[in-house]
Amino acid sequence: MLPNGSALLVQKGERVATLLGCLGCHGKDLHGKTWVDEPEFAVLYSSNLTRAVSHYDDAQLERAIREGVRYDGSPLWEMPSDSFLHLSAPDMEALIAYLRSVPPGGTEYPRMVLGPVGKKEIQEGLLTPTTHAVARTRHIVPVFAGEENAWGRYLAQTICSECHGPALRGNPGADSSRPDLIAAASYSLDDFKNLLKTGQPTGNRKLGLMAKVSQSRFSHLTEPEVSAIHAYLVARAAVQR
Repeated sequence: MLPNGSALLVQKGERVATLLGCLGCHGKDLHGKTWVDEPEFAVLYSSNLTRAVSHYDDAQLERAIREGVRYDGSPLWEMPSDSFLHLSAPDMEALIAYLRSVPPGGTEYPRMVLGPVGKKEIQEGLLTPTTHAVARTRHIVPVFAGEENAWGRYLAQTICSECHGPALRGNPGADSSRPDLIAAASYSLDDFKNLLKTGQPTGNRKLGLMAKVSQSRFSHLTEPEVSAIHAYLVARAAVQR
């Protein structure tokens, strides 16, 4: 086990943050940014994590990441905690060490400000906090495909589920760029490596969001990690058929 706050632990945590997409929402400096700016609906900011972490002890910070609950018990909004529920203890420890290592800077943004449309959608149940997504998906997991594929399953579950759903069966209601990952089983390992590094699928198709996510996040995966994910997805497809 790496000592808490050690350089290696922090380095690992930065990599975990990159793969999970923390930097995409909160910025490379973790200073946060305006996420939604539609006053009739809502004005929402991604938190400045360099300042927010000082309000949390480690247990509270883990709860915020896994459960979407602030230190004061109120729910977070638009936080993909349902994808982080099953993050391993070592990865969580490293992530927290990294978040605490970044010097505070920038502005501490206010909480979400709801407009009349946003308030109406909450009343109608159309707009819900992160805690609802966590409760809804807590027990939905990718299919088991043997102990030999456990690592690949874990990686796919933690870094692919935000777009492809907790069981990796696609995201209902989302666009066609978030399909069931059974499709990935048709890729050779070399083509799959290229997909995760560049976002370029086989053929001449354009994947849009996947291209961006691959270049900013998945390009940081190691070859053994990519191979493990591919092996799991191939085995998963065989189990599902």
